[in-house]
Amino acid sequence: MAVIIHGIHSSLNATLWTTQKREVSFDKLYKRIQERAFSLLQSILHNVVTAIKQFLREIKRLVYSCIKNRQPSRKTTLELLEESHPFGLLT
Repeated sequence: MAVIIHGIHSSLNATLWTTQKREVSFDKLYKRIQERAFSLLQSILHNVVTAIKQFLREIKRLVYSCIKNRQPSRKTTLELLEESHPFGLLT
């Protein structure tokens, strides 16, 4: 499950960064999924297809609560990475 959560985070984070220059907090996303772990497990045991659909609906809602707030006086991690790499972030 950790690998799946990491994959979801990296995909969502990349999309949000390229479209809005915002980041998704991995810690917040993990905690939100952990809060719903029992209901997700029940769904998976009941019907895998339904569980996947439910999870995809939930993840769309969760992402917005996991977006990192930006302090204007500090650069984000991805901004610092873009500046330090001579070719920007590699995709």
